[in-house]
Amino acid sequence: MFDTSLNIQDLWSQLVSNQATSGIGARMASVRAKLKISQARAAQILEIADKSYKNYELELRDLPIPVAQRFCQQFDTNLAWLIEGESSAASEEIVQFIGDTIEAVMTEALDRGIELTPTLIRKISCTCYKNSIRNGTEPKKEVATVFEFLSEIV
Repeated sequence: MFDTSLNIQDLWSQLVSNQATSGIGARMASVRAKLKISQARAAQILEIADKSYKNYELELRDLPIPVAQRFCQQFDTNLAWLIEGESSAASEEIVQFIGDTIEAVMTEALDRGIELTPTLIRKISCTCYKNSIRNGTEPKKEVATVFEFLSEIV
């Protein structure tokens, strides 16, 4: 999906460029319309040039991270929704799934009497999370598979 070797700004640009024409700009416009403010007023609130704001809404320019964050703060908007168009309920599901994955890693390690460093917990959790998403499986299944593999090589 995204090249994780890129830095944060490059990842952001990749994410922004992957949006369709009904992407970030359209969502910015919908927030502005709901608040009944002009593009010029939105630009003024965000402390950016009017032309820059118009280009972000038209998706002619990538929206920089600081401007996206300021937009969300000033207009009480969820950043995940602005970027991906996901509802906060979908974001909550992702957070829950990540939590389930980390819990499964910790439980499996405790059950097996294995002490893990925070770095190893993160690496195992990330691997299991990615595999769960790719395979459509529960995190516990992927965690069990990783720990079985680890027990064979240790």
